[in-house]
Amino acid sequence: TALSSVVLSKNLSAISNNTFSECESLSGIVVYDGTVSVGEYAFDGCTGLTSIVLPDNMTDIGQWAFSDCTSVKSIEIPDGITKIDLGAFFGWTEEQTISVKGKVTAPDTWDVNWNKGCNAKIEWNV
Repeated sequence: TALSSVVLSKNLSAISNNTFSECESLSGIVVYDGTVSVGEYAFDGCTGLTSIVLPDNMTDIGQWAFSDCTSVKSIEIPDGITKIDLGAFFGWTEEQTISVKGKVTAPDTWDVNWNKGCNAKIEWNV
């Protein structure tokens, strides 16, 4: 829980399930272009996380991947995202924003409950 920063390899293709789960002191994460997926619960409970930057070539966000990341002000979902699983943003509040690039609604390939338990403002086609 005391991990506050991490530098990911630019050669990393995926962030595995539960990698940073409950790292409450982690404050920011930049995911580089080589990373195409974020696994289940990868950042679940990272309550100190204030910044998340996802690469344009990312395609998958696993279930509960960013659940309870309540200090993040906003996240931009790249238009290449083809899959977002159940509850990926569970616990997000009205003060938070999810900006979705290049889409006017969630595609059929996203779980119907991708935003289950999420109260964040969702901006489409940004």
